[in-house]
Amino acid sequence: MADKDGDDGVAMIVAALIQKGEVGLENLDETISSVRESLRVGKGGSEATVTTADHATDGAAPMVGDWARRLRPIPGDLTPAVPRERSVYFDHIVGLEDGEHAKILKHYVKRHGMTLDGYYERWGLPPDYPKQCASVSQRKREIAEKTGLGQVRRKRAGANETRPEPAVPIDQSVTDTHIICLEDGKSTKNLKRYLSTQHNMTIEEYKEKWGLPDDYKMMIVPKDRQRTR
Repeated sequence: MADKDGDDGVAMIVAALIQKGEVGLENLDETISSVRESLRVGKGGSEATVTTADHATDGAAPMVGDWARRLRPIPGDLTPAVPRERSVYFDHIVGLEDGEHAKILKHYVKRHGMTLDGYYERWGLPPDYPKQCASVSQRKREIAEKTGLGQVRRKRAGANETRPEPAVPIDQSVTDTHIICLEDGKSTKNLKRYLSTQHNMTIEEYKEKWGLPDDYKMMIVPKDRQRTR
């Protein structure tokens, strides 16, 4: 059975690391695995959960997906520790080398001095054979929801969107007599006031939206007023 208390502890620790900025989105998998391993070692456990001789799975039913229809013949005289169709369960994957239970297949094959590609080739597994058990995927989704990772990804995706086209080229928007608003192409002498009344925007928002420099002109001062100064 899954250690729910342990998984909750992992989620809390990983969430705290993310909020502190100590963990990036690109290495979330490794962080979850590392925290889980540390908790196990702290409790006197080991990194891997080794099964009994008959590779018992507590009566759980295997999860057989479409990948089972794409299994290839096993090369040579190799015999898997369990039938491949019965190697994937909700809470673990049974290693075909020795029947050891693992939650993330990458760690299991690494302990055997192999790569995922080599393992798949050795046992005739299709590319969509699970690389982690369903419980791990579920916990990752829950952690993402608790820490707002999904929102972060959406914000980053939004940041990469193409900037909209201005009403006029930016380098042609300022003249000696007027400023052309990039939002609507209309002329004004006081851009700050125009943006506030017509577009409910601040100067800062306007500059950020259009990527304008800090010294971009915001107001045209009449020449007669310039002379009086």
